[in-house]
Amino acid sequence: MEHKRIKATKQQRDQIRSGDKLADDNRKQTRKMAKDSGKKDNYGQLNQQQYHIRNQIRKLEQEHEQLINGLDATQQQAWQEQIRNMNQLRQQLNLQQQQMDDELKGNPDAKRVAERAREMERTTNEWRKQYGILSSQAEY
Repeated sequence: MEHKRIKATKQQRDQIRSGDKLADDNRKQTRKMAKDSGKKDNYGQLNQQQYHIRNQIRKLEQEHEQLINGLDATQQQAWQEQIRNMNQLRQQLNLQQQQMDDELKGNPDAKRVAERAREMERTTNEWRKQYGILSSQAEY
């Protein structure tokens, strides 16, 4: 596979790094939530973690929008596949977040909470891989 080099501004490279860090932070938080879900009587803590995850996802989406909206036509064309993948992962993550909200209502099942958190972790990790591709291709 040929290695593309795409001209990117310093601001765009910073946004790619920031998006990658936000995705990594969210991945870590969802992993922690999966681990914590097995503990007894910690539903308040799980709701707190879900609140934190929701805020991280919102920040990630904002950073993503700023990056995508700032790309010129050449960059959009070159990164078309990554942008499409990220948008699909974004939709998937929002659906998983809604499912987690539903799961945490009432009396949550620890196994299902853990599985939902692991699904969110995997989705976030895939999003992060897309940022890795952008980062490896971005140059001055």
